[in-house]
Amino acid sequence: MRPVPLPFGHRVSADATRPLELARTTLHDLALCTVASPLGGPFTVDEPAEDWLLVGVLAGRLALQRDGGGAPTVLACGEARLVDGAALRGGTLDAATRLVSLTLAPSVLRRFLADALDAPVVERIAFRDEPLGRDLSALVCGLCTSWIDGAAPDGGQPGRERVGQALRQALLAALLHGTDHGYGERLAGRARPSVLPGLVKRATAHMQAHLGSAALDVEALAGAAGVSVRTLQLNFKRLHGCSPMQHLRTLRLQAVRQALLQAGDGASVAEIAARHGFTHLGGFAAHYRAAFGELPRQTLARAPRSAEPCAAGPGAADQRA
Repeated sequence: MRPVPLPFGHRVSADATRPLELARTTLHDLALCTVASPLGGPFTVDEPAEDWLLVGVLAGRLALQRDGGGAPTVLACGEARLVDGAALRGGTLDAATRLVSLTLAPSVLRRFLADALDAPVVERIAFRDEPLGRDLSALVCGLCTSWIDGAAPDGGQPGRERVGQALRQALLAALLHGTDHGYGERLAGRARPSVLPGLVKRATAHMQAHLGSAALDVEALAGAAGVSVRTLQLNFKRLHGCSPMQHLRTLRLQAVRQALLQAGDGASVAEIAARHGFTHLGGFAAHYRAAFGELPRQTLARAPRSAEPCAAGPGAADQRA
């Protein structure tokens, strides 16, 4: 037996005389892997992981041995199952077996579920120990293998990042809505909410932290929220009635107004606007007036000024006007 990077834990040992064909990739914070075993054979998990593992058999048969002994859990071709990585101890691959595995870290599951529930999720999600239904198995295994098979060696396909964000959302949503777990009733009670406030909050926090970056765009916001651009746009539209970039502009305008009202001597509208990400002063002034009913220079004129020294001699008042 020698260590090989099978997707069943941090360290797995398998028979060195029985070669395995592996294909591994990532889907943002998810790890995917396909394993082909032409000759089959046993393997043991030396260092179990705390992750949940989605294991689907594409061809052949897989038997998994878990804590407590007893009969192994057998997965035939076309079947998939969520397996607790912490309890997995080993198993056997039949000859000509091919399988796909998706590694789900507890933190990823908690974060996605918290977004769906709009409430903190502290406890580890416990899935019921049963196989997935046929339709769900076919869906998630098909999505995983399509992503792995479509990966270019350099990972440079145009648009693959955005497609990956949408695929990640679809996989996690399908698993959490299509399986039984401790949060199932609460999740069902929300009837698959069309708005995920958590992802909007993450995108908004990223906006607040980068108000001065003129290069901030919707792709960067979607990346910070961990979703596709389309998903981000739909959630902002439903929650705020506007696009993410329109919401960003509103935040910037509010910040500029606050800065203008607190500006000291020598401050200029152009400098303050540029500091908050506005590069086109004409468009900025129009948006500002539409939002606040006055021009930026009018707001600046109301800012408190330091006391001017008394001027001596006639004509001093005329010089101050």
